[in-house]
Amino acid sequence: MRYLRASNCNCTIGTLSNSSAIEWYGSCVNGYCDGYGTVNYYDPDGNYSGRYVGNVSQGILNGFATRYYANGAILYQGRVRENVFVDEVPYFALTGLIRDFIIDSLLSGGIRRDCQIVKAVFSTNGDLQEIRYRISCYGQIVTDNYYTCTLVFMNRDPYVDMVNVNDNAQVFITLNFLRYAQALSDWFDRQSRNNR
Repeated sequence: MRYLRASNCNCTIGTLSNSSAIEWYGSCVNGYCDGYGTVNYYDPDGNYSGRYVGNVSQGILNGFATRYYANGAILYQGRVRENVFVDEVPYFALTGLIRDFIIDSLLSGGIRRDCQIVKAVFSTNGDLQEIRYRISCYGQIVTDNYYTCTLVFMNRDPYVDMVNVNDNAQVFITLNFLRYAQALSDWFDRQSRNNR
């Protein structure tokens, strides 16, 4: 963990991101960001890259919080412990399995595979929860063909969905998704229970 001093005040905060500058809007205690507040993050070129809104304790992110992308969309909402988004951790462990399952089952195979969590919302009161995986690959035969889609799991109907599907992927997913949707939902439920 690195510590950065806020550019707009004399407070320090720990960060696991690659940000090179931050701003802090909240209280300072003994030179550390402390209490409820907002951290704005900036990349090495000085561009705004997103913000964290939530609790900080002696310069460490702790408690319930929301992390936003630069465009204002939610990246993560849930519990944070010592700068780690703890609700998200088990789901990161599944990215390789989900990537391969989707690419092999729904996209009929592919190379240069990637899978990233692009949104995670967790709550403790039964509100909408969802986690989104952005999955991509290139074709096995025509390697210039790029396939990408976002797999969404949520605690409300329809429970499993595909969004932001590009044209190349749409052909395969339309053919395969209905056949695999229930199996995928059951599989994800088993995996998430096993990783708790």
